[in-house]
Amino acid sequence: MLVYDTEQLDNLEQEVVAFLLSQAQRKDVSQREWGRRAFGAEINSTATKIQTILGKSGESRQRKKLVFRDFIRLCQALDLDPAKVLGAIMLDR
Repeated sequence: MLVYDTEQLDNLEQEVVAFLLSQAQRKDVSQREWGRRAFGAEINSTATKIQTILGKSGESRQRKKLVFRDFIRLCQALDLDPAKVLGAIMLDR
């Protein structure tokens, strides 16, 4: 069984975020709409939540870690199966 180290997991996470962003762009879904679909009224600014996950919320801020529940919501908001998303990325490595 392969065990990933921290750097490998960080790289995988970045690949997942990049893939989701590319899918949102391909489907012509804005960050604001994507956030609204994924998080609804649970947070004050859905666009800020997306930007924080993507790492675009400020010059000095780092990208927020993608937590599992957010990954599921972000996939579902784009009508993507989370298992297939992760599987495709893992197979592509």
